[in-house]
Amino acid sequence: MDQIIARNAWEKIISGKEFGEGKNLRLTVEAELVKRGENSLPYYSITGRIEKIDKRFRDPIVTCGAIHEHILKHFPELAPLVEVHLSEADGMPMHCEANARYWAGFSTFSDGRPMSPRDSFGRIEIETDANGLEWSPKTLASHLQTDEQTARNARKGLAMGLPWYRITNDLGLIELWNKQASKARALLVESKQVANA
Repeated sequence: MDQIIARNAWEKIISGKEFGEGKNLRLTVEAELVKRGENSLPYYSITGRIEKIDKRFRDPIVTCGAIHEHILKHFPELAPLVEVHLSEADGMPMHCEANARYWAGFSTFSDGRPMSPRDSFGRIEIETDANGLEWSPKTLASHLQTDEQTARNARKGLAMGLPWYRITNDLGLIELWNKQASKARALLVESKQVANA
């Protein structure tokens, strides 16, 4: 059972030219802080839908989903929500430590062989460290919602075996994520207000 904690929606008529359409299109954006199922933590989601306005089309959808480039182009003020997309209510990225270890090159297969981000995502920039481990600084930075230097420092902490809570706290990531979540939350409307609207 889904529990909507907060949500909001935005709509704008946009030019269809960039999509090869002669007529205007409708961009609808929906964002929410939602809890799905009994065992999950609440998380942020922001998605969009670009569709033909003329209802004569069997399938009016031009594109939809996590179309963040289009959302930011037409609603730059929604950047705080895009920053925390799929982050927990406090702004911490979903599966934060496990995904950080993967992008930092410290995940292994069950037989102990190192995983490489290249294994699943061939089109990302990869670096190889002094030990021959492949990792992706830019993707790690994106996952941690921070700059590349901070991501490199987080990787150093992981390499040293520091506890994750210490790494994130020492680098100011917890404070950063809380600030990002606060900005995102301000763009949403509490579910009680949504129900009464």
